Amino acid sequence: MSAASPSPTAPAPTAPPSLPRTGEIHDVGAVRRDSVRAQRWTTKGAAKVLGDAEADAADLSGLVSIRGSLSGGTVTTSGTLDVGGGVRLAGALTAAGTTTIGQDVLVHELHLSGSASVSGRVEVSGRCLWKGSLEVVQGVSAERVEFEGRGTIDGAVRAKEVEGRVRGVSRFGSIVADRVRIHRPGRLFGDNHLEVLSIQANEVELEGVHAQYVKAERIAIGPGCQIAQADGTISRQHPSSHVGPAVRSPTPYGLTR
Repeated sequence: MSAASPSPTAPAPTAPPSLPRTGEIHDVGAVRRDSVRAQRWTTKGAAKVLGDAEADAADLSGLVSIRGSLSGGTVTTSGTLDVGGGVRLAGALTAAGTTTIGQDVLVHELHLSGSASVSGRVEVSGRCLWKGSLEVVQGVSAERVEFEGRGTIDGAVRAKEVEGRVRGVSRFGSIVADRVRIHRPGRLFGDNHLEVLSIQANEVELEGVHAQYVKAERIAIGPGCQIAQADGTISRQHPSSHVGPAVRSPTPYGLTR
């Protein structure tokens, strides 16, 4: 009795091809949509999207809430942008106002002003710039990072160059770069400093930095720094800064006002 011939293997299912983005969508006033898929999307007022939003170019002003993800080319926002998912753009995300993103941000360039928070990681192939405040649950990577204000980044900040002007108290997990320059403008008024576990670079120039470990070929330490351990050549050190382990006893009760 001949053996039964094997049945042909069914081909693996393939994902349906992505539909092209077509047309333009102009939303004015209070608008609610299931999803957005367009070449150009503009809003003025309050727009709520229950699913994903995709656009080659988007200019959003007012209050925009997207429960899904935001993807496409370039996006410019002013007002409030709330994205429940992630953001993936071939171009730039430029956001002014209050920006909240629930997952990762993967863009070519990132320009933020105001207050922004990301519950994921930030990956930028070009320049990452923020002015105001930025909170990132994971790390930030970019070709160049520039900021003025404050930031709370639980993970590492990785870039070829990191340059910041600290206003208020900022906290980074670590900084890995070729060149790092941190300044604190207006240091006579308020407590402006950056707390970071470690900095690794070729060249660093620091003001108002509190770090456990700094490793670089050349280290310039300006005013207001506290460095527990420095590995490299210290080219200059401000008298107000301290390098090395320090033990501080609490001030006896009654000697402070």
